[in-house]
Amino acid sequence: MGRREKPVGAGSEKAVKALALWLREQRQRAGLTYQQMADRTEYTRQTLSRAASGHSLPSQKVTEAYARICGADPLHARRLWLRARQATVRTKLGGTTGIRPEYVQNFADLHTAMRELWLKAGAPPLRELERRAGDHGQLPHSSLSLILRQRALPQRHHLKAFVTACGVPDRAVGAWEAAWERANRSSRHSRDESYSRYAISSLEFHTSLAAPRSEFSITRGKENANRNLRELCREILRDTSKSRESANRELRELYREILRDTDKRSVRQRLGRYL
Repeated sequence: MGRREKPVGAGSEKAVKALALWLREQRQRAGLTYQQMADRTEYTRQTLSRAASGHSLPSQKVTEAYARICGADPLHARRLWLRARQATVRTKLGGTTGIRPEYVQNFADLHTAMRELWLKAGAPPLRELERRAGDHGQLPHSSLSLILRQRALPQRHHLKAFVTACGVPDRAVGAWEAAWERANRSSRHSRDESYSRYAISSLEFHTSLAAPRSEFSITRGKENANRNLRELCREILRDTSKSRESANRELRELYREILRDTDKRSVRQRLGRYL
């Protein structure tokens, strides 16, 4: 059997240690030395020895080859390897926990769900996912890297290609597409709200410059005028007959009109009942 093996790596993930101990057990049961194993496969004895050291995670191919040489079940070896791979990558990502697609409400949730799916698939290399996606440009590994690191938002076709490449069955893809729709609606609503706040503050400022001082100081005062102007903006946004896109478009038009109208007459006419 050769010389005694060193203890399994102390600082490794528990799942990596469990895989290493299982591999050692299979070798001892088969009664093989690493040199005898190497003679039966394309891998060197050093590679096979490192696979069972517990200091690092071996590749999936090496793990399955090790199991086959020892007469063990390669499918069980793959399950142990996937568990160890998931634990290793999760640690690198900061120990994040996943979320099911049904509970996704925004793109932050969707990023978390996508990373969890990637982990459950064994955290395959991104180039491998690109290859599985098939069509050229359907899932570029560079784009996927940015998405999984939360530096870019996934497009719908990116998400569909990604979940399919991760092994999600066709019947479950719909749940992921619905998750993307919810995230996209949430993102669009947030952008609209942000623009609305910006438009209101901008309208207040530019209208205060446009209107004659007397309209503020004599008629109602600047505070009252700005308060009424805010109400106008909110009224535009509250109008149920308008879509949010239409309401924001009306605000943008009003804002542009203030900026380009040098004498401000049309603006004062439009806002006359508020100033």
